[in-house]
Amino acid sequence: MSPQTKVIYAIANYNDPDKTFSVPVSPDLTLQQLESLTVSGNAFTDSNILMVGKKEVAINSEYVVAEVPMERLVARLDIYMFKNQGLESSSVVVNSIEFVNQILNTNSSPEVTSMPTPISKKNVSEVFLGGTTLQLMPSDLSEIVPENAHASFYTYRNIVPDATPDANTPYIRIKALFTGSAFGRII
Repeated sequence: MSPQTKVIYAIANYNDPDKTFSVPVSPDLTLQQLESLTVSGNAFTDSNILMVGKKEVAINSEYVVAEVPMERLVARLDIYMFKNQGLESSSVVVNSIEFVNQILNTNSSPEVTSMPTPISKKNVSEVFLGGTTLQLMPSDLSEIVPENAHASFYTYRNIVPDATPDANTPYIRIKALFTGSAFGRII
């Protein structure tokens, strides 16, 4: 066997019915097709997050072991809310958290530094019927773990030129009652 270098491209969690690829994922895809592949979907689950990996490997025997590091193409935002010590005697009740401009499509290659066009996005809300009364920020932060988040949202990456926010930039909008008065905050 003559030595040669091969590119190993790996895609994990691609067989989710909520994901649509620009071309069907199969073992027959060329490197060019893999690197220009785009994915879109309308739903995210924490058990099926799309991951990709790519590595050049020297093939110099019949048996080669290669580790291909994987990158998640989805970000998870966990929202934890507390009131500060200065609001100890005030009532702060959160009615909803809205994730505006959740990005629903991306390039499957992390090396691509542009967004697919058109950008697909939607707004997602977590509504608290009757509101959620905020407690003071705890001194022990050990309970700030994902399962205790007030809300969790997923999104594909959003790439903007020069890191300048634009109309597609995701943000969080929180609606609350502050001592009985309506209050909104964009983060």
